[in-house]
Amino acid sequence: MPVRVGYYEAARRTTWECSCGWHGRFEEMVQGLSSELIEASCPACDAHLASVDLPTIEDTRRAADAGSDEAERDLPRAEATEGRWQRAAALQLTRADQLPHLDLPAPDPVCLGPGSRRRR
Repeated sequence: MPVRVGYYEAARRTTWECSCGWHGRFEEMVQGLSSELIEASCPACDAHLASVDLPTIEDTRRAADAGSDEAERDLPRAEATEGRWQRAAALQLTRADQLPHLDLPAPDPVCLGPGSRRRR
């Protein structure tokens, strides 16, 4: 039965074992990525061994505070990404009256369809 673990816990775990006899590191497993997690399988028999949650910014902060070298390396990038999301949210338009007024020429009243010619 697969284990559900957090990203930094999976990376910290030194050895994974499968009922087929394989044992090794997380990096050696066959990994499939989705938007929220990594599915990790045995490279010998393809048994599903782990579902690993991708870290949130809070997960990364907690792991860094707990002394994870990997989380400490990831934290600046995660905080920069969070800052970009916050700036994007602050700039997001939510009403039509926030759109700029554009002074454009009046549209040409002639409708051109396939094979038609414009007359002047």
